[in-house]
Amino acid sequence: MGKTDWFREDAIVAGKPTYRRLKLCKLKHISDSYTATGQCIQCVTGDVKKEKPRHIPNEAREHAKLHGHARYRDSKPCRKGHISERYTRDGTCVQCSRESAARRKEKEINELCFGQGYHGY
Repeated sequence: MGKTDWFREDAIVAGKPTYRRLKLCKLKHISDSYTATGQCIQCVTGDVKKEKPRHIPNEAREHAKLHGHARYRDSKPCRKGHISERYTRDGTCVQCSRESAARRKEKEINELCFGQGYHGY
């Protein structure tokens, strides 16, 4: 039993969920470890700062902005799978935007017609 385990044994006896290791973990984290498993908390939780992916500018959108167009065509489908034009201002899918507007309009109509005070008699 190495020195690292002594602190773990003390934590087990004291009923503590974590303990401080004397050595770094395999990935060189300076972090507490779980008493039950001995695993590094950062390794288990994945609490390591990761580099954010860099924004890759869309050439078609940049071209449309440059020439003052309101919409552009992109070969990549949107989140919902539409392959339609996108708005230059924010890159949203035109089809998704239309569907969203239709849902909002329907909701407003339903609230006006069947809102509070309407009982459907």
